Amino acid sequence: MKKILVFFVTLTILLLVSSSDLISQPPSGCPPGTTNSILTTFTINGCDFEVQICWRCKVTSSPLVYSITSITQLTFCTPTVDLLEALDSIYVTLQNPTWLYTFCGDDIPPCSTDTYEFSEVRYNCFKKYQPSGTPLPPVRNFVCDYSTWCQKDYSACMLSPGNMQLTVINDWYQVGVPTCDTDEPNNPDPGKDSDCWLMKPDCD
Repeated sequence: MKKILVFFVTLTILLLVSSSDLISQPPSGCPPGTTNSILTTFTINGCDFEVQICWRCKVTSSPLVYSITSITQLTFCTPTVDLLEALDSIYVTLQNPTWLYTFCGDDIPPCSTDTYEFSEVRYNCFKKYQPSGTPLPPVRNFVCDYSTWCQKDYSACMLSPGNMQLTVINDWYQVGVPTCDTDEPNNPDPGKDSDCWLMKPDCD
């Protein structure tokens, strides 16, 4: 009886540890430490781009941090919009109170009382993935190295309803040293990934 009791106690502990490990894992396609993600579409100058946004909400002294970890151009248009131009535009869109509230449910405080800090992360290195199909689906570009990125830190507060003041705490700076190829690869064969390449070569 005692051995059976010990067995069930041990099994319970193992199940709890396993459940904890599963809960602590980041969403698929997101960097370590991420707690949430969303797949959504933005239209930039008539072109539709599907992106995965990953984020970690504010904890104690650590601010909200978000990043775009994949981008797929769903439609083509004239004039064309390149990936970096699309990412620039989407990151600007994410800096509004509606998106900041969407991330973690936090309201931006009045400037007379406090500020809300957050950080944007832009990873340097991406791969291309060509899904299979007829006709061929659009190529997906996704982060292939989570150890190196550009970061910009902000604080925000509301001057009045609908009027947010955004202040740069630290302008773009590099974290880590990118080691991926500097030349953009051709689109890979269906069902294959390309080499890892430097989509974001600098933090300007």
